[in-house]
Amino acid sequence: MTQITITLSDDIYERAKTVARMTGRPVSEVLSEAASASLAVPTGAEEIPIDSLADVDVVALAQARMASDQSEQLSALFALQQRRSLNNHERAELDSLMEHYHLGQLRKATALRVAVQRGILSPSFSHNNDFSNPI
Repeated sequence: MTQITITLSDDIYERAKTVARMTGRPVSEVLSEAASASLAVPTGAEEIPIDSLADVDVVALAQARMASDQSEQLSALFALQQRRSLNNHERAELDSLMEHYHLGQLRKATALRVAVQRGILSPSFSHNNDFSNPI
């Protein structure tokens, strides 16, 4: 394990202290776990590089959407989270769906960049499409 020194804002440090107190863990462990989670390579990130895909596949990826059943489950879990705390199973499912969503958004944005660079989509494509909907 590598040990480093970092500078945190007072707000971040206070939040880490609160989580540490609530979970009975050292602040350093809370911060290490948070860094690990935020820097994790999502499952599927090692897929074929988008810039090596055929034009038709790049465009399809730029226009992709999350499967409707996954999108509905994500919405349901968000709504449930507003009403009460999620149990461990629900939290794990939400985390998995969010990872899938974020990876999809990243791949979608990358595909759009590649498509614009290749000249197969115009830069205005993103303004004419609702990128706020889950993929």
